[in-house]
Amino acid sequence: MAEIERGDTQQMVNFVGMAAGSASAMIGAGAASVLIEAIPQGIALFVALQSWNEPCNQPLQLWLAVVGGVSLLITVPAVIILCRERRKINETVGNEELVSYMVRKQRAEQDHQHFEETSEFEEELQETMGSESRPSCADSLMRCLQCPLLVWQISGIVWYCKSSPEDEICREKLRHWTLGILLLKFLMPCVTCCCVIICGVGAGLTHLPEAVSDGSSSE
Repeated sequence: MAEIERGDTQQMVNFVGMAAGSASAMIGAGAASVLIEAIPQGIALFVALQSWNEPCNQPLQLWLAVVGGVSLLITVPAVIILCRERRKINETVGNEELVSYMVRKQRAEQDHQHFEETSEFEEELQETMGSESRPSCADSLMRCLQCPLLVWQISGIVWYCKSSPEDEICREKLRHWTLGILLLKFLMPCVTCCCVIICGVGAGLTHLPEAVSDGSSSE
């Protein structure tokens, strides 16, 4: 009976490790998407500064400059948040010994059995729970900028629709970059979701045979 329970525990640990690998790959894909998105944002900022004195009946230069500057500004905290979450996953659910400890502890509590706690693992769990309850400066910055950025994006749509290339009222270069950044803002979340799902599923399928074989051998 003890061997069966150990086998079940090991199989649970293997599948949790597989899920942790998938989550880590998904977060890595998200961080890569943030860095890739920062490239056209930086170019948009450069175009806005270069064309600052060009004629335009709408403040497209200002819109591009703010979007590019703020996007570059939040790239660093966004990557920091994602890297921190990935490290947290690898240190908790990616740690086989810690996951095995958590599974055995939960089973003992469900069966109303005595369980001898390990101070090292308990400190890791308390540290993880404490870090989750304390939002960092990067988290606060990202939350504060969400609503203003949405309003600014809607303003960009309105200004682009009101701008006109006729009689050189607004240069085509500004309108093209404004349209490109607007499309990027709408399409990038979809592209990011596809990349994250593909990376997560790929990482899960890569670890699946190992998890299944380890679970069957432990039985």
